[in-house]
Amino acid sequence: MDLKRIVLMFGGVLVLALAVVHLRTSHMQAMYRMADMMGQERQLRQELWQQRARLSGALECPLVVKERLEEVLAARKHKGERSDL
Repeated sequence: MDLKRIVLMFGGVLVLALAVVHLRTSHMQAMYRMADMMGQERQLRQELWQQRARLSGALECPLVVKERLEEVLAARKHKGERSDL
């Protein structure tokens, strides 16, 4: 083999090696981004459930107060007390 062919083969192998390293690095970066996004998704889902729970509690609270008031009024009415409320 002559020198020109050896240099071309070495250059081709070098380019191929650099392409493989680039692809592996890109793949690892994509994997890290995906893992980070999955963590963010988990955190956002947890925040969403917490907000839903707070909202649900806030919506149910007036109903509980109303039911308790009705129970008290019914108990007063049952005892014969005057209910001006």
